[in-house]
Amino acid sequence: MSSPKPRVVRRSAPQPRQSESSAASPETLGADLDQLNERFGEVEKRLQRYGVSAVVPFSDDQEFHANEAGYLGFEKHGSRWRLLYILEEVGFGDRRLKEEPLVSAPRWVRLAAATLLPELVETVKASAAREAAQVREAVDAVNDVLRTLPLDIVAESGLDDDLPF
Repeated sequence: MSSPKPRVVRRSAPQPRQSESSAASPETLGADLDQLNERFGEVEKRLQRYGVSAVVPFSDDQEFHANEAGYLGFEKHGSRWRLLYILEEVGFGDRRLKEEPLVSAPRWVRLAAATLLPELVETVKASAAREAAQVREAVDAVNDVLRTLPLDIVAESGLDDDLPF
């Protein structure tokens, strides 16, 4: 009686997993862009608490005409704080040619904006810190004025009927 042959298990070499976003299909591209837009929306929500505007320029190698400059901005747009694609005419009296929510901007703008987000976030944080310091200074100045004024002008004068207001 012969002993049973050992069972040979062949294992294939591990295949690198293809991420969902690397599959090339229109459905996946659309889903990936939807996810990118959702993430931009989340960034907007988190930046709102700072309540300050900031812009950072797109690099010079982007698709702009010679007299145009593009910016990624975080500003009040209507009644909401939004990430914005801003296109300005450069030269005589720089004026905005376009200002639209980033999620509505062309795909190349959204892709370029994703790499600029860290710089924009740092700019927002720095602006908020500067403005907070200015507000504290203003509060201190008003407090200094208040310390020079009597608490109850009517009680000290005894002339409550003669006040012009």
